[in-house]
Amino acid sequence: GGEEGGGGGGGGGAREGLVLAMAREHFGPKQLEVLPLGLSFPLLEARRACRHLASPHWPVGACALLAREDLARQAQVTRRAASISLSPGTAPSEAPEDDPDGMLALVRSSSLRFARDLRLHEVRRLLCSSRPIPLRSVGTNAEMSEHDLVHEQQAKLALLCRRTMALSVGRGMFTLASSPAELVESLRLAPLDLKGRTSPKAATVELDTSAFPPDHLMWPEFHNGCASALRLSPPGCGPVQHGELGRHWIMHNQPKARQHAYAGFLLGMGLQGRLNSLANTDVYRLMSQGHHVTMMALLVGMAAGKRGSEDPAIAKMLCLHIPALHPPSFTELELEVPALVQISALVGVGLLYQASGQRLMTEVMLGEIARPPTNELLGCRESYSVAAGIALGLVSLGRGSDPGLADLFIEDKLGSYMHGRAPVYSSPDGGDGMAKEPTASLATRCYRIREGPRVNVDVTAAGATLALGLLFCKSNNASVAAQLEVPHTVHALRCVRPDLVLLRVLARGLILWDSVRPTDAWVNSQLTPSTGGGERGGLEPDSTTLRLARLNSLAGACLVLGLRFAGSCNQAAHDVLHAKVHHFYALRLALGGAAASTEGTRADRPTVESCLGTAALAMACVMAGSGHLRQL
Repeated sequence: GGEEGGGGGGGGGAREGLVLAMAREHFGPKQLEVLPLGLSFPLLEARRACRHLASPHWPVGACALLAREDLARQAQVTRRAASISLSPGTAPSEAPEDDPDGMLALVRSSSLRFARDLRLHEVRRLLCSSRPIPLRSVGTNAEMSEHDLVHEQQAKLALLCRRTMALSVGRGMFTLASSPAELVESLRLAPLDLKGRTSPKAATVELDTSAFPPDHLMWPEFHNGCASALRLSPPGCGPVQHGELGRHWIMHNQPKARQHAYAGFLLGMGLQGRLNSLANTDVYRLMSQGHHVTMMALLVGMAAGKRGSEDPAIAKMLCLHIPALHPPSFTELELEVPALVQISALVGVGLLYQASGQRLMTEVMLGEIARPPTNELLGCRESYSVAAGIALGLVSLGRGSDPGLADLFIEDKLGSYMHGRAPVYSSPDGGDGMAKEPTASLATRCYRIREGPRVNVDVTAAGATLALGLLFCKSNNASVAAQLEVPHTVHALRCVRPDLVLLRVLARGLILWDSVRPTDAWVNSQLTPSTGGGERGGLEPDSTTLRLARLNSLAGACLVLGLRFAGSCNQAAHDVLHAKVHHFYALRLALGGAAASTEGTRADRPTVESCLGTAALAMACVMAGSGHLRQL
């Protein structure tokens, strides 16, 4: 030992050899303590020098000798992961560097945090969309023809492909800002493999897309492109390789075929603030292509990059695509704006003027919630109204009690949009104070829908509810929250769609922020009654209206808990939401059972599925970033 110590005072290679020899002879800290100082000093010096030069490939004993147990755990995880494939059909000889989905770098960089299990590898396997979908063989029946067998196989494959199309959203959240920006590399989009593979013979089954609409891959490709952009590190975060990504890199990566994926990529780059580097000529070139999804992504992305800045250049571009902001001399025939672009421009206005309380935008967005029907918005009136409501809530976020907006009577008008009554208020000019009906010009008047003087609450209620919740967010204003009370009588339930009950509970929770409690008692206080209360002429106690309204109110209460305790890992909130998720899951199982309960039998399956997803998403918000195994 003394001779090795004397030779270890040289270069780094000698020190490493000395440490490895000590580990091989099981020479640890206890043995070093009993040695004389002249003999132990070279050994301690070699141990100190190699502590920062150790490699994960070193033996476990050497890592323990250097007090680097983290390297030992990383080596164990790497060796364990090498023996486990991503999916049941993965070949054992597959190269470990094969990473078409862009998740391998995150798994490796986070292996020290979750070193005792393979939860990250399991999440990567679940979010992988680049491999054929494992397809179980359909049970053969003697009376089933080959045509029926293929038809049933295609039905199962189409159902599984719907899951694959939605994986990009989860992958974007999983790999958020996990990859350094490489200026010398082109954009890499994860593939969407919609093929199936049977287990006995490993035969590939192609999905028959003849029954699907031509644009069935539009939004999956869009989300896939957005996830690829969000995987890059934002400007100023993480290591910079060969410089920051600029306008030339963004324009160079425009593909010729996957235009919807490039539109999603533009939105992701805008959310990171990278679209601010685009020149006016680049914006014009993208907008003049006439691709609606690209125009939508560019408007929202550029507004998100300048969120809350009221940038005049972006404001002019957004106002150009909103007919309500055009001057009177501007005829609508000069610029035909697609409905999708109009809706995205509204959202962009909300982001650009966030929390500014800008009076003109507030007044225009308030009127657009109840915009009269027009010929170009026949198929998306509800979407337009919701976008206007969200924009109004963002522009005046938390400024519902602003004295400068008091003469707009926002609260009264939003109440009329939710409940259908005509708002009455004290007019400053001494008039009767009745709200004036919005009128459409001859050029934009709809010739297929004629509505009376009453407000169509089926169109305006959702947007008005969200706007009211954002306007008075965290204000704890009890008088405003009273307008969002859930219906407690059968007559009131008849006047409100069940899905709007969820939005009411959500908006009420945003207003009464400080009163939200992670308890079953608070959740039960937000629910609609389960019986009709014995009213004459009312509905039956087990009617569909009562049941669906109660399910939606429960889902809304779960969503409020998820937002209120997002990222806090609050154990009480997690336990409450975990119980509600199991409740909705039991209802979904009861729908297909023979001996189903009354509630499970009569509840519509889409409502139960939607409520289950809402509760699971709320629980994920509470435990965000924790990698909670029970929830996974």
